[in-house]
Amino acid sequence: MAFHFKRKEPVAGAVRRLCRRRIEAALKSLRARNRVKAVHNVRREIKKLRAILWLVRGEIGKGTYRRSANTLRAAADRLTPVRDAHIRLQAFEALTTQYKRWVPARPFPEIKRALRRNCRMVERTYFKNHSVGKLKKILRKAGRQVGGLKIKTDGWAAIAPGLEKGYRRGRAALAMVRAVPTSEHFHDWRKRVKELWHQVCLLRPMRPKELGVAADELESLGELLGDDHDLFMLKEFIAGRFKSGEVAGGLGELIRTRQQKLRPAALELGVRCYGEDPDVFHRRLGNYWHRWRRE
Repeated sequence: MAFHFKRKEPVAGAVRRLCRRRIEAALKSLRARNRVKAVHNVRREIKKLRAILWLVRGEIGKGTYRRSANTLRAAADRLTPVRDAHIRLQAFEALTTQYKRWVPARPFPEIKRALRRNCRMVERTYFKNHSVGKLKKILRKAGRQVGGLKIKTDGWAAIAPGLEKGYRRGRAALAMVRAVPTSEHFHDWRKRVKELWHQVCLLRPMRPKELGVAADELESLGELLGDDHDLFMLKEFIAGRFKSGEVAGGLGELIRTRQQKLRPAALELGVRCYGEDPDVFHRRLGNYWHRWRRE
């Protein structure tokens, strides 16, 4: 399903179409046999929906935006434990594979067993509580909320304020990371990056080459920040379960080593992604939009 605006389509119709398609895709994902993959796919669709809603937040009104955003958050929250459990295991496996020359052939077996047990426990709890059925109800509720969204204005004026504000939020989050480089601030920045990435993808057809490069860079930046956050969650997990420095210390050192590479790379790419003045960013994309719509 194409995730972008169409040149001759009114913004209101495009927003409703895009939201409806994302809900359909999320519900379809829940029918997949691979339950873990389904969880990741539904979360991805929810993030796209939230990016769309933020883009037109000023047009649909704070109350409508808040109700829809809260419904989507409730859906995402149901999936978070399953997602986090599997992401921690994947982060562990990726880390120990990358640094396999530094670790034994079967590295940190106690930690790996604990991660796998946690995955099984979380999955059992999720499916035992009929969470799929409850999630479907929440998504259908979200579908009703976003399916009839009313956009007050049309064209660039409907989306420009949300796009510019989102870009400013990303720059502010980058500034905070540079000033106080905590894991929490890196994670907050990641959320802004993912949001802007989805929004640039929506606008990509109006200038495919330039915005294609921008989208690719934002996607790469989001992956760097995502890897960093996954390692942070893995670190928190082992800190909570393994008090022995002998068991956890070696893995903790690998995590620090990897993060010391990820974070500078993310900052370097982030400066490029957010190097433009917000007013210039706003005018440039506005010019792209108007030329595209006149073609």
